[in-house]
Amino acid sequence: CNKKEETVVQPNEPVTATADAAVVDATATTGTHQPEVAVVDGVGVVLPQSTYTGTLPCADCSGVQTDLTLNSDGTFMMKQDYLGKPNGQVTTQGTYDINGVDNQYVLLHPNDHADTPPYLIYMDKDSVQFRDLENGETPTPSHTLLLVNP
Repeated sequence: CNKKEETVVQPNEPVTATADAAVVDATATTGTHQPEVAVVDGVGVVLPQSTYTGTLPCADCSGVQTDLTLNSDGTFMMKQDYLGKPNGQVTTQGTYDINGVDNQYVLLHPNDHADTPPYLIYMDKDSVQFRDLENGETPTPSHTLLLVNP
């Protein structure tokens, strides 16, 4: 079950993962190596409800205003507004799994989108960052949502 999948995750694009497990090779371009993180469904780690907000970059709009709420029952809601786009509001709901070293990697599984792979985010003390799986780079601050409601 330790299949490596090379996928580049752009902000607002989901991460490819197998149903039972995915392995993240987090080797940064600087040559530093973080331990491999096995992301396995159903770990059962629970978070207190928390909300994160920020504007993510967008290739064909002014940015994507994003509000992400992780609920204590293992569900999430992500509201996104593609700035400057008519009818650019999208709300995604689903479940999440927390995994990896120090339980800092979170997979967001959207409901009703079986063909859409989960999003991968990395949790820090006061923020979450959308991650790039292919090269393990830490994203720029523009790929970060800040905690607004612990």
